[in-house]
Amino acid sequence: GLQVVEEALAYIGESGKCDSEAELHRIRGILHLASGADDGALAEASFDKALEVAREQKARAWELRAATALARLYHDSGRTEEGRDLLGPLYAWFKEGLESADLRAARAQLELLAATVRDGDKVRIHYTIRAEGGKMLDRTKSSSPAEVSVGGDELLPAVSQALIGMVPGGKTALNLTPAEAFGERDEERLIHVPRASVPEEAKEGDIFTIEHEGKSVLITVVEIEDEFATCDLNHPWAGQTLSYEIKLQKILPGGRQR
Repeated sequence: GLQVVEEALAYIGESGKCDSEAELHRIRGILHLASGADDGALAEASFDKALEVAREQKARAWELRAATALARLYHDSGRTEEGRDLLGPLYAWFKEGLESADLRAARAQLELLAATVRDGDKVRIHYTIRAEGGKMLDRTKSSSPAEVSVGGDELLPAVSQALIGMVPGGKTALNLTPAEAFGERDEERLIHVPRASVPEEAKEGDIFTIEHEGKSVLITVVEIEDEFATCDLNHPWAGQTLSYEIKLQKILPGGRQR
């Protein structure tokens, strides 16, 4: 495990460099990632060190392995352009043995780095949504990106369309009119429901999902009386022009077309 690799690297440090030092640094990076306790910084440092040693030794095979591992880390963190810039020129240097395991792995990673979003893909994104005037309505946390299906019900059609063609690491911004977002407000969409239809702890202004006419709908509680509650079926952001800032972090496996 990691301890064995650390001991081997310590021995090399005391006795001098060896031909497999770069590979040991690469393996250390992989083990850091596999531990689940690393945020990627230790793994990236290990891959960087593997590249440094391989280049010093002019060991192209070890350099390719280290670059592929680092490009994979870049891809997973949305740093697509860095991954392509690192791995592309190195892969192009090789003219023979293109069907070897290492070169096939590098080629597959380059294909992932070049992939663009298509309708039906499952993707991981960060987003910020603001109302006109700049008021923050919603955003993802840095540690918790959203996983959504392009063209699926969880995304507005205009947002799905903006994602199509993007590459991991790419960013886009768009302004949506009410018609493109959640529609204009309709005052006739105020309904009266039995008090028992909304949670007991509900208060005016709360937003809940309830069953209405056989469907799950998002409602805003307007007024609560003893036997009935007045609820607004308009989306809470209906009637508003919205601005979206989106960063595509990763195209995930398991989409409809991949």
